[in-house]
Amino acid sequence: MTRRLGDGHRGRVVPGRQATDDHRCREGLEVGLARECGIEQREAFGGRQQQRRCVASPQGGESDLGSEQIGSCTEQFVISAGDGDLHPTTFYDKDNPLAASALEAANSEIIEAALKLGGTITGEHGVGTEKIQFMTKRFTPVEIAAQRSIKTAFDPVGLFNPGIMLPDKSAAEPDVSAFGAAVRAALTRSLRPDPATKLTTGGNTDISVNLGNLSLVVGADATLDRIKHYLDEHGVTCSAIPVSAGKRTIGEVVATATGDERLQVRHALLGADVTVVDVDCPARFGAETMKDVAGYDTKRLYIGAHGAFGALRALIFKITVKP
Repeated sequence: MTRRLGDGHRGRVVPGRQATDDHRCREGLEVGLARECGIEQREAFGGRQQQRRCVASPQGGESDLGSEQIGSCTEQFVISAGDGDLHPTTFYDKDNPLAASALEAANSEIIEAALKLGGTITGEHGVGTEKIQFMTKRFTPVEIAAQRSIKTAFDPVGLFNPGIMLPDKSAAEPDVSAFGAAVRAALTRSLRPDPATKLTTGGNTDISVNLGNLSLVVGADATLDRIKHYLDEHGVTCSAIPVSAGKRTIGEVVATATGDERLQVRHALLGADVTVVDVDCPARFGAETMKDVAGYDTKRLYIGAHGAFGALRALIFKITVKP
């Protein structure tokens, strides 16, 4: 049985198809694919297990997600919308020896679908041990290497939560020792800006607004004047864009932000396309999702860092509609 999820409308409830092969299966409710992620938990549910795992996509459109046939019972997804979250819930017969493995396979398919649509693997509870397997799907080797160096800066001998969140080190992970050194310098307040360091790279000046998702994707080399004009044309605002605007680029604003300007950027920033200083190759931290707690919140290291961790390529911000 396959059910169609999502029509791009947040909170719109669509009745699911009736599962007719067994009296233990019930009709579900499905909602449109939303832009945020949520929770993962297990709890007893009568004679079954209920597994709740949140996946998400920031995009409109439709996706087909299937449910597995387990003996005489079909897994069924009951999905509720809360502040844009998508919470698939799978019901299965815990007495069926095939149910647990089929459930895990179905949950993996849901997360794979969310990632293909630009979503993430968790938005509220983070990655413990169960979702480690998805970290290499969510992040590239350089992105994981950067996060590993953050962990090492705080925990050089590996005492804090070993085996949690970060997967085993892969040979594909590059050396990011300069990135790690910058993290350690920031921790000891000895990080000093180098005026010669590039703040942005790539020359990206593109600007786009996703009104359905209430997000702004902007090239780091776009000027504040252009961005403000674009937002005004679309009837939206972004708290990260200073009211005074001007000829500064948004990348310069983010990379050099201090005081109230820094606070506004931190509040609005959803994601950043960057380079990692050691390898000068592209990486993305965060995403076009309202919630994303997969891995460390690495994107915020780049705020006010004057390029110490790498240059900015593009930025993703929250926006609001003008009254």
